[in-house]
Amino acid sequence: MRKILVLLAIGCLIMFMTGCSGHEKPAPSAPASTTQSQQITTSQATVNPAPQSQGPLPVKERQLNSVASMLHAKANIPVLMPSYWPPVLSNNRDRYCGIQYSVGPDGYSATLTTVSKQLPVNSPELNLPPNDSEANQWENFGGVRIGAPGSSAPIVQQPADGQPSVIGGYQGWQDRLSFYWESGSWLCEVQNSSSTLMNDARSLTGSFKEAGELEGLRAKSGKILASDADHQHTFISWVSADGRYEYTLRYDGETADAIKIANSFSEVKQE
Repeated sequence: MRKILVLLAIGCLIMFMTGCSGHEKPAPSAPASTTQSQQITTSQATVNPAPQSQGPLPVKERQLNSVASMLHAKANIPVLMPSYWPPVLSNNRDRYCGIQYSVGPDGYSATLTTVSKQLPVNSPELNLPPNDSEANQWENFGGVRIGAPGSSAPIVQQPADGQPSVIGGYQGWQDRLSFYWESGSWLCEVQNSSSTLMNDARSLTGSFKEAGELEGLRAKSGKILASDADHQHTFISWVSADGRYEYTLRYDGETADAIKIANSFSEVKQE
């Protein structure tokens, strides 16, 4: 049952990200429609390609500069962007970084993908169904006004039949599928149906502690869910200190990198 709840939460998060765009994106269900007051503004800026060689695919900061400026100019909420960009392993085919973003009156979102050719921002080729799309999504993030349609967070909860357990210095509860703990205003959980659950839990607790428990976000509250339901991914959401906005990050890759990305978010300021 808890696996089903997590998958539903993932679906809600993806629907929020796609709902901001006003058109179909690669998700298991069609995005929610928007009212006229929630219509989306998008841009067709050109993306600079990553180096054309096999190996790690870096995200160049300049690739998102125009996106950050656009979001800052159009969004009616504070825009947070990360400054830490871990490389994502490319292959012989995927050597470029594709970017989609959208912005409306109550929120914004941005998605990063690996692609086989240079594509403009918000290219229609990034919107095709997963089996046909150029996109190999590996990160998305965004923000929304609390109470706006689509606001969501991962489901993080103590396992009903969990036993007390201490991992990485944190007192929590553990069952055969998950380890859960609380630290201050943060709720954290690792889910893994394999024998690597404890290793994954130690990775998250260690990264969380090393990042100063994400105090730099000045979050009123937050949630972290690391799961390998189909492949390793981490969901992080937090509510701003004033309780008015919710920000989210979904990262497909090492949990430690997800924590570093979250810890690097800061508000975009007008130059």
